[in-house]
Amino acid sequence: MESSFDFIKWFSEFSIDDVALVGGKNASLGEMVQELSQNGSWSF
Repeated sequence: MESSFDFIKWFSEFSIDDVALVGGKNASLGEMVQELSQNGSWSF
């Protein structure tokens, strides 16, 4: 049996390469979150 968490993907887990899976806006948000977290401007 699958849990509902099997369908959740966090912004920090995808990039622009995942456009087909998550769509363009979400892929861009993923890129932004990754970039900001590398710079120390974003924390989880």
